Amino acid sequence: MTHPVRFLALVLGISAPSAAALTAQQAERVELSGGTIEVHNLIGSLHVSAASGGAAVAEVTRQGGDAAKLQVEHAAGTLRVIYPGTQFVYPSLGGNYEATIRVRDDGTFNDDDDDNDGGGRKVKIASSGSGLAAWADVRLMLPVGARAELNLGVGKVTLTNVNGHIEVETASGDVEGKATAGSLSIDTGSGDVTLAGHDGDLSVDTGSGNIVLGAV
Repeated sequence: MTHPVRFLALVLGISAPSAAALTAQQAERVELSGGTIEVHNLIGSLHVSAASGGAAVAEVTRQGGDAAKLQVEHAAGTLRVIYPGTQFVYPSLGGNYEATIRVRDDGTFNDDDDDNDGGGRKVKIASSGSGLAAWADVRLMLPVGARAELNLGVGKVTLTNVNGHIEVETASGDVEGKATAGSLSIDTGSGDVTLAGHDGDLSVDTGSGNIVLGAV
């Protein structure tokens, strides 16, 4: 798993987008197979729950007025959402927020924001202002014992009733878990981590935010 993506938060005086820009496309359902399930999504939410069968299944819903410009790519056990351009608006962030993340063309994130650290372009994500209104909400269903590496740039991750070997990494966003089991590692650059019930190995690291654990 890579190190947390570094981000820059700025207070800006920028206007909010119109409500007409917030549109959603139909969910795209894909089956993921392989020794390790990987998800890479720059902006949006990631909801992880238990699968009813023995296969890992993801449902991706592209959101926002520019949702059609996003591409969803998947092969074997890897799911990647590709974001074109360098500026994006994600109203769910709220307030006056801006983050800068270095992103590769294949949709994966760089370890660092430095120009000489692995390439990739700098992408600005703001709560309002100019840029593409496009993000993706992902629902991932994992079978018992699955290995998964879940990478989200900006947004929120929730885990419910999952049992496996799971690593969660975000640049900026809260992580919430309920009734999880197995091996769980959570690493966020900025965000609150809240777990209500976990049985198994646990590692939690946040650069800035609260950690609340119950029934661990």
